[in-house]
Amino acid sequence: MEPRALLQAQINKEPHLWLEGHARTLKGKPAPYQSHRSNGKRDPAFVIRTNESGSSIEWETARVPSDLQVGSIRFLWTCGYGSNLGNEPLKLSVNGTENMCFTTRGDSVWAVEGQGGSRLSFTLMGRSEYGASLGYMTLEIPAAMCPRGMPITLAIATVSSAIEVWYRLYPYGSSLQYFLSNEQRRIYYSWGTEDFGDATLTLVTQKGSEGETAVLQSHNSDLVRGTFARFADIDRLELRLTRDQEQGLAAPIIVSWGAGKIDTVEAPNLEERRIKALMEEEIDFDCYIFGPGKFPHPGWRHPKTVRNLIGSDELRTRYFDERFAEVERPEKPGRYAAVMECSTSTGFLVRRFATLYCVPVPFAVWIDKAEIGLSEWSSYQLAEFRRFLGGKDPMTLQTSADAAILLAGLEGMAAGSLPNDSPRIRDRQWWIDFKRNLLGDSQRQRDLRTPVGIPDSIRPVFSQTRVLRYNYHAADIERIRQICSSWAEQSGVPNETVVVCEGEIVFDEAFGKKADGAYVNKRSPMWMASITKLLTGALAMQFVDQGLIDLDAPVANYLPELPAQNAPALTMRDLFTHTNGFAWHGEWASDWNMALENYLAYCLPVCQVREKHQYNRMGYAVAGKVLERITGKSVPYLFYTHLLKPLGMTATFVDNTYGSCQSSAYDIALVGQMLLNKGKAGGRTYFSDQSFEKMLPHPVYGPNGRLEPDWGIGTAWLGGNGLSDKTFGHEAASGAILRIDPSLQLVIVSARDRIGPDYSIYELYRNRLFSAAAIAVKNRQRVY
Repeated sequence: MEPRALLQAQINKEPHLWLEGHARTLKGKPAPYQSHRSNGKRDPAFVIRTNESGSSIEWETARVPSDLQVGSIRFLWTCGYGSNLGNEPLKLSVNGTENMCFTTRGDSVWAVEGQGGSRLSFTLMGRSEYGASLGYMTLEIPAAMCPRGMPITLAIATVSSAIEVWYRLYPYGSSLQYFLSNEQRRIYYSWGTEDFGDATLTLVTQKGSEGETAVLQSHNSDLVRGTFARFADIDRLELRLTRDQEQGLAAPIIVSWGAGKIDTVEAPNLEERRIKALMEEEIDFDCYIFGPGKFPHPGWRHPKTVRNLIGSDELRTRYFDERFAEVERPEKPGRYAAVMECSTSTGFLVRRFATLYCVPVPFAVWIDKAEIGLSEWSSYQLAEFRRFLGGKDPMTLQTSADAAILLAGLEGMAAGSLPNDSPRIRDRQWWIDFKRNLLGDSQRQRDLRTPVGIPDSIRPVFSQTRVLRYNYHAADIERIRQICSSWAEQSGVPNETVVVCEGEIVFDEAFGKKADGAYVNKRSPMWMASITKLLTGALAMQFVDQGLIDLDAPVANYLPELPAQNAPALTMRDLFTHTNGFAWHGEWASDWNMALENYLAYCLPVCQVREKHQYNRMGYAVAGKVLERITGKSVPYLFYTHLLKPLGMTATFVDNTYGSCQSSAYDIALVGQMLLNKGKAGGRTYFSDQSFEKMLPHPVYGPNGRLEPDWGIGTAWLGGNGLSDKTFGHEAASGAILRIDPSLQLVIVSARDRIGPDYSIYELYRNRLFSAAAIAVKNRQRVY
């Protein structure tokens, strides 16, 4: 809150120096987005992205007064930028001349100097749901640079960057007036903690309170008091509250100071912050690979913080061998498991897991003679080990958790033993089996039937005849080819594109070169990113169809670790429709986190379930844990057995539920055709028509009414550009495309590994592709 107070003090000190920083946009690409004043909705905005070379936003300010008699003048406008995406450079020009560079750093207040005494600053007013910075930008420029009676022309442009970070200008013509009318406060405040210990309430007022005593009250009781002191152009006070005093905080919380000055502050969400903070704390071992005789020891990375968060950092560690037997010492080489537990002050049992690996001799001896130590390994195992080692110093493996997972997973592996397989996947399955054994899980393990079909009716998903039922105009097909070819050339990103209509392949070609200069082919695996979520939806609907999952049942029915009381009613549907309240999660929110159920059990009480739609990956990660708990099989195995193999997806590898899929356009088109057929393909039934309808996007409702947008089980509505309103699919961060149009009986897939340096080029060609494919289908003529 303090940066706002500083901005208010600057404006109030010399209001005659300030003008509206935006009056008219001259150039820019529209891209609506929430601002700090839009109440979570999208307001008009203009955007540039740092990886789009040469793109810019250009606009005019309010007119500079003709009778200007000051040394400098200041402009204020509303903006936002993706500080959560990286710290990348941008440049500001004044009246056509480059004046300064600045970066998209995440500080709440910053300033940079420019040419001729100019100064650009930013004041944070809030953050988007994804953590982007939203607030005010101000520019001070000397009067000599301000033509009297004329507006100033400002422009913000990109500097060459490989990373995509956005900057948005909101074309509010009243940013300054809005600040003066709506955002000035008598007192500003912010709650904070040091290492999440005792709370600190910072109070800030404008000048005039220096030396005055402030009293914080709750329930008509005085909690703490202190005296304001001068700090730059404001008066400031910090009040510290112990954990016991925090317990006495409840609305209304009143602060009074001076002679009759009084205001209220909101109750802090410190306990919620602490719960979420524990999710980010990690446990490290002094080593993960070791010789026989003694296990390594674990410890929290930030023990002081953990003590403040839960009352203790003491870990109780148990060790288990590969057969799930608890052991005191590592007597023989091979896999071991560590289970770390720590109790919170409220009695919650925090649990974490780690894979360890024991080598036959002390590590330094073993790694020095690795060829001897690995002499019993197959050539495949040796090759995998050397690939993992790469150019790394072999001694670093000892402290690498991933190295222990590799060695443990490699045991017993052979080349080509199983598709959709890896040492990491083997380790994952081991933990699934171990946790069932450790937890004494009473839940009955159930089998998911593979897609059924009469054996004699099993046939290819797509028509194999060379003569299509329809004749497509050569010019229409050539238009698709030229779009895909030009797209690869313009963006520098190769693509494989498949167009299928009524089960017949209309177009199937590849364009462009990979980074190594080799041309892609029609079956080259590409990164499908979040199209993985649609595959997860197709897998989950088999569970629904077979009665193994009820979409409206509580997740706690399947994951008994979740709290039965004092937590919101999280349903399976919430996991898939992004209404689970998980959008704040960190990197720990992965179905590769073997303790994810424990993380969720701890943080669920503070998750705002069905409050709003907030896209995130954690819902799908938790869904993956449910699928594994029901069947006792890992998600990669389930994908292979129940989707990839029966559909004939030979160029596909997928090992998580939310973003890992590597696949060809042809393989993803097989999934698209199965969904176009409402769960049927190649003579097999994956799920019923009724289950298919449940998979489609539907309105989602929360306690305050309908949430936007409609969402399904891994699906979203994606019509437009010639495609019908019933078109569905899923978007991808890589720019990969999947569109399924039931009205046109059309499937469009374009596989690619990245969007490219210029999003506008991507968007242009993507829309052209949709339009061209739709035209080709509408212009076709039936042959027989």
